[in-house]
Amino acid sequence: MIDMGELFLLMGQGENSNDLKSGNAIYSSMPQFIPKSQGEFGNRKMELAAMLPKIDQEKDDFDFFGEQKGALLQNIPNPAHGTTSIKYGLSLDADATIVIYNLLGQSMKTIPLGARPAGSYQTEISLSSLPPGTYLYALFVNGERTNTKKMMVN
Repeated sequence: MIDMGELFLLMGQGENSNDLKSGNAIYSSMPQFIPKSQGEFGNRKMELAAMLPKIDQEKDDFDFFGEQKGALLQNIPNPAHGTTSIKYGLSLDADATIVIYNLLGQSMKTIPLGARPAGSYQTEISLSSLPPGTYLYALFVNGERTNTKKMMVN
């Protein structure tokens, strides 16, 4: 999900932005796409959103693993309350585990996923034992951490 107001701020907020004049705004090389005011942004937000890359819903989320043994996607919903769903993929037959950490790096919950053949998976995780806050979760494949993502719990 994209916060269009945040996108507007990242685009340099128009011609009066010091970042735009100094060339530091993300879209300063494409001034034709930078709204001149919040009102213009509101009128053009669908056009601006159409410039974002399209997501191919038919394509497997884990087509590219690179050198990694596994891949981890963002939990849904985020922020989560009660339970959350996490998609992950394995590029080889392996034993997988997801570990949830607090921001101090302490392990708060371990979810053993077991031995799985290579492929894409989704798991539902109960968050009832976690107090509200920000957490990190990591995918371990054969005991080796492959990816880490951030999660909010309400």
